[in-house]
Amino acid sequence: MGLERDVVGATRALFATNVDGVFNTILPLIAPMKERKSGRIVLMSSLASVGPMPGAVAYSATKAAVRTYGEALRGLLYRDGVRVSVVCPGYTESEMTKANHNHMVGLMPMAQAVRIIASGIKRDVPVIIFPSALVTAFWLIARVLPPPLLHALSRRRLSPMPPTNYLRKRRESKKKQ
Repeated sequence: MGLERDVVGATRALFATNVDGVFNTILPLIAPMKERKSGRIVLMSSLASVGPMPGAVAYSATKAAVRTYGEALRGLLYRDGVRVSVVCPGYTESEMTKANHNHMVGLMPMAQAVRIIASGIKRDVPVIIFPSALVTAFWLIARVLPPPLLHALSRRRLSPMPPTNYLRKRRESKKKQ
């Protein structure tokens, strides 16, 4: 029962951060951008938005919501001179990935990721998604495999994702009690 509450709380916290955080940041900016007939909105999604990751259920869902919202927003605001791009990176070297002890396929140096993102923004690319080999693999796995095979593969994942910081903090506070 306690773990269920932790999962529910962690899921709600992740949606509040990843989805509500996007709304809270960009919604106040849209009207002024439309008035001046220019602006640039860049949203951070993830490669996990392309195909569901069984070890990161809520994360995949929040990043898919951000990507879809950004793509729709681009179409809505384009005639008003406001450009929207959505960035969907795979694993990129950072403080967060240093703490991840799982194997991260396609881990990319931060400088390379920054170059890809900057180039995509400069060219007004709607969805800046990388690395391309993983994009293709994720898309094929999520969209081409028959559902029974996809579900069989997802059940056989080798290791679960590490707990979120929220879950770690909850566990540590319970240990102290």
